[in-house]
Amino acid sequence: MTSRRRRAARQNGFTLVEVLAALAITSVIIAATTALVHNVALYFDKGTRGVGDGERLILAVERLATDIGSARFVMRTAEAGSASRSPASRPAVKSRRK
Repeated sequence: MTSRRRRAARQNGFTLVEVLAALAITSVIIAATTALVHNVALYFDKGTRGVGDGERLILAVERLATDIGSARFVMRTAEAGSASRSPASRPAVKSRRK
C-alpha cells in the first residue's frame, strides 16, 4: 500500500516545466492586455481633447456671431440738436505747417 501512495503522490500536481510554461503564457497575455489598454486610453484622451477644442471653437464663433449681430450704428450728437458725421464721412482737413 505504501508503494501505491508514493505512485499516486508522484502523479498529483504539476511539474516545474508545466508551471513555467503556464507562467510564460500568462505573462504574455497580461503584457498584451496592458499594451492594448494603454493604447485605448491614449487615443481616447486625444479624442476627448480634440472634441473639447472643437467645442471651445464653436462657442467662440457663436459668441462672436451674437456680438456682431447685436452691433448697431449709433449717431452721436456734437451739440444739442445737431448730429455729427462719422469720421469716414468728414471732409479731410489740411494742416497748415510753417
